[in-house]
This record gives sequence, structure tokens and C-alpha cells, in this order.
Amino acid sequence: MRKIFTILFILSLSYRWVDLQAQILWGGPNDPNSTFAGGFNGWTTQGLSSADPTKADSARWYWSAAASAAGGAYYGTRGAINSASKANGAMVFNSDLYDNAGIAGNFGNGKCPSPHSGVLISPVINCTTFNSVALKFTQYYRNFQSTCFVDVSNDGGANWVSFQLNTDVATNAETVTNSSQLINISAIAANQANVQIRFRFDGEYYFWIIDDVQLVKVPDYDLALTSHFYTPQSYRQPKSQICQDTFIFQANVSNKGGIQQTNCILRGEILDIDRKTVLFKDSANIGDLATTVVDSPFRTTNFYVPNLNYGKYYFRYTIYSKDATGADFNTKDNTRLDSFEVSLNNYAKAPRSTGGVRAGNGAAYTFGNQYRTSDCWNANDIWVATEAKFQLVANPGGTLAGYGVSVYLLKVHDDILGDFSNFDDAGGITSTSIDIRSAETFTGTTEANNDDIIVPLTDFDTPGGKVILTKGSRYFLGVDHPATPSGAVPVFHVISNEKSYNAQIFSTFVIDDSGAWFNGFQGTNTPILELNIDLMTKTDNKPLPSTVMSIYPNPVVTNFLKVGLSFDQATDANLTLADVNGRVLGFESHKAVTKDVFSINTSDLKAGNYLIRVSTDEGTSTKQFTVVK
Repeated sequence: MRKIFTILFILSLSYRWVDLQAQILWGGPNDPNSTFAGGFNGWTTQGLSSADPTKADSARWYWSAAASAAGGAYYGTRGAINSASKANGAMVFNSDLYDNAGIAGNFGNGKCPSPHSGVLISPVINCTTFNSVALKFTQYYRNFQSTCFVDVSNDGGANWVSFQLNTDVATNAETVTNSSQLINISAIAANQANVQIRFRFDGEYYFWIIDDVQLVKVPDYDLALTSHFYTPQSYRQPKSQICQDTFIFQANVSNKGGIQQTNCILRGEILDIDRKTVLFKDSANIGDLATTVVDSPFRTTNFYVPNLNYGKYYFRYTIYSKDATGADFNTKDNTRLDSFEVSLNNYAKAPRSTGGVRAGNGAAYTFGNQYRTSDCWNANDIWVATEAKFQLVANPGGTLAGYGVSVYLLKVHDDILGDFSNFDDAGGITSTSIDIRSAETFTGTTEANNDDIIVPLTDFDTPGGKVILTKGSRYFLGVDHPATPSGAVPVFHVISNEKSYNAQIFSTFVIDDSGAWFNGFQGTNTPILELNIDLMTKTDNKPLPSTVMSIYPNPVVTNFLKVGLSFDQATDANLTLADVNGRVLGFESHKAVTKDVFSINTSDLKAGNYLIRVSTDEGTSTKQFTVVK
């Protein structure tokens, strides 16, 4: 398929940016060739290729007075590049406009159909007095299936050495509007008389905007974290299920400086909601990093197994050299921060929606997430899957009314290996490696774009029955979308592109219209598709002796319920807080309990009646208590 999938929109996010200061060797704020003041000045452009070879010459960069790539059908409300000299224009390669002539869905009918390639070429620059040279510029780039290169020549353009950029920008993702780049080109340009630089866009969609191009002296010290491994299995996991997740700290590191960096440390941390309090940390001494180290993976030694209360948390990566503390050229890329949540009863892969996707050419597809249950249950903790929640969005002029999908909860067989190497990736939902646990349908009526759509889940084999989950298991939750009829306004599955699960096999998945399984759509396209769970029952089917648990005070007037547990021998016991309807409000797992007292915080509970349950492998005991405000 020419277009694997189509994005509908991307929401703008805010970032803080500080300009990098370095000794300028060529260009600068007063040089029109550097700032593109009023046009090309000494720069030139050339079209290299097009899907229609007769139109290859049209694949050219152009100067935009507005410093934006507006005009393409999918530029939306995006503004200009946020460069220091944006007021006097910037250079643009507008693949979106060139392919569709500004008309949505008009693929291949623009003046230069994609995939295409075009270059922006600098004037010849004399670098004979420059012992070290770095190319510095500001960019704004959005990717679909394209690549970005900086090519450098020292013989006036006869031969070029290529540096690929933006490899971490996923399909349908984009850089910040003021992405500042620094590339060490000393090996080609230093002490050379006939240096030229060219920016080369190659592929299809969406745009690349360039401004404020300079040559600067390579800083001695400049370490960078270029990407990181998203360590949680899911962005949001219930407290009762996250206890089996194991976090590792791994990131890709680059030495962008002009000299070898020594005594380098990679540090990983778990931070509380204030982003300051460190709950866990681990470091790895990765030693010396030569100037040839680019995007090399490193990880710390120890694992972290979450034992956290409900709420939002952060993990932070930091790279630094003990021998150059405080001297790093750009400290902004020395740290990467990401987040995750511990919930009451909700699984989710992302915190919010940022866009929407569908299969190319209107083909049918199934899109979903993998969620895992923990192995720290007791025999009498019975959890059930209660409902799926997702979002849809139609293109302008369309509606969700009458749009029908199927929702499936699928259990992965226990004998499937952790890397899914023995998984049957054919046959769609009838794969021999899974069992159907729930199959539901939804048809739109009055729902609006981006409304939460909630579908109750029932047992596939017992109509109306509850979907009982198995501990220590993997489940796929997927939405099966129909083919889009020719001429119909397409409907998209809402996604987020904030978290990358690409390194976690089938963490997100796609089944195409032939039934083949894939490791999600390309890039960081994570479906908004959540799973809610709850306790099977609020009654004690296997009652423990009444002396096992005591509670006080009752009613609770002090914001804390004391729970006393008493066993004849060391016992693993779980405490579950629920409302009178059985909805889980809290969960704690305790090991080897004999006689102990635990405090349950009730400050967030409204006045009313609640349940507290202790469960062991032998049974359960449930008591009711009252909160008074």
C-alpha cells in the first residue's frame, strides 16, 4: 500500500528552549546567508527526484516570508518555525504541498508527486583557518515516511559525505518548532577551502523548515541523550497489577564534543509527583566516550520493581562526565524525563490523545494494546475485565453515526515465549496462540469526535458472564475497524504519539486485512484504548476466621482506618479497599504477615460506607466501615 496509514491531526505541545552559544566561524545574526534574510542570497536549490520522473526538477526548496510550510493539505494550524530570525523568512521543503496541491486525499496529483527528493545548497565556504567545524542550525520537521540529511562537500560539490538527522522522529511525529541542531563536520570541513553544505529531504510528507545556519567551533564537552527506552509495560497500570512490572534504565548516548569524554555516568531515577523527590536511583559508569560514539545504547545495572501508591510518577535519565561537570556545551540534552501512572483499576498506554490513524487505502484493520496481569495475587483475589474505552474521530464532513466496530479481549496462551518468537502471527483473532475472552460490538449514534466510547465486556463463552482474568497473563485488547467504502469520509482511531513501545514486542499491535499481525503502526502511534478491571465479587466465598482481621476506629473520623491482621504462621495477605458496590478504591500486597497493623488512608474518601477485604490463599474476610466527614 502506498500510504500505510493516514494521520488526521497533531496537537501542539509546549517546550522550553534555550539557544546554544558557541564561537561563530561563519554566518551569524547579521549575515543574510545565515538567516535567509529576504530570500536565498548565495544559496541554491535543485530537485533530484519524484515519483513522476518528468517532474523531478520541481522538488525544490523555496523561501517563505512567513517562515512556515503552510499550503499543504495537512499543515493544519501550525505556525512558523520559532527561529531567532524567523521575521525575515526561512527555507522550506514542502512535501505535503508538492504531492497533493493543498487538497486532502489528492495524493500524487500535485506538481511533484512523492516520494521525491530536493536539496538546498550553500555557497562555497572557505574553512582553511577553522581547525574544528560544527554545523549549527534551527529546524522544524514533521515526518511521515521521509529522511533528512545534511551533506557536506570539501571539493565544491563534486563529492558529498552524508549525515542523517531526525532518526528519532517517528511516523506522523514532529520536532519542536525551534529544534537546534549541532553536527560535528570537522572530518570533512576543517582546514578546507571549498566547503559546501546541503540540506536534503528524501521521501514523502510532510515538511522540513531550516533557518539560522552557522558554522561554529566544536565545543570540547558535549554529551547528549538522543533517545531512551520506555521502561513501564504501560503508561497507566492498576496498583494490583503493576507489582510484577520490572523497570530497566536504558538510553542511547552520543558524544557531540570535540574531544573524548572521560569518566562518564548514566543515571536513572524514579521521581515522585513533585519531580524532585527521588524514590529510586541507579547509575552505570560507562567510562570513556570517543568522539565517534553516536546513538550507542547503555543501561544501568539494577532493576526497579514498583511498590507505589496511586498517582503520577516520573523516570529521569541523565548523562554526564565526572571530569567535566558544569562544562557541557548543551545541558538541555543531558537529561530526559518521562512519566507513568499507578491507577485504581485502569490500564492505558498513553496519557492523552494527540491524533488519529487508519489503515491505508481504506483497508480493514484491527488496532490495539497489550496489557498484563500481575503474579502477586492470592488464590482468592479474582479480578474481572469490565469494560473497554476508546475514541474515534471522523474527517471534516463525516460523522460517527452508523460507524460500527468490534471489540475483542484476547488471552495469549501461557506457552508463548516472552519475545513472542513462537507466536502464530497469522489468522487474525483466530490465531492459534490466543483465546477469545470477550467479543463485543459498537455502532455510533450521537457520539462526537473524541468522545470516550465505553463498551462493557462480557464472557465470550458464557453470554452475559463476567470476564475472569488469570494472574501473570498477557491480554490483547483490540478494536476491529471495517474497510472504508470508496468515497466515504474516513473515520480514524484516536492515538497518542507521546510514548514509544517499539522495543516491546506487540505492546501495541495491528492486524491487517489479511489477518497478519504486526508490531503496531510505524512510529509512536499508540491507540487510545483502555481496559478497566474490578473484583469479581464483594462476598466471601471462602470465609476466613473472624479473628483474622480487626478494624478500628469505626466510624473513621481521623482519616486513617487501622487494620489489624493476625495469622498463626507467616502468610501473604492482600488488602483491598472498595465501595459498597465492589469498585476497587485501593490495594496493598503484604508478604509474610503474622501479627501486624496497617493504616489505610481514607482522607480522599467521601462520607459513606466502604468495604475492606483481606485475602489469602485460604480465603477472604470482608468488613464494612463508615467514613464520617
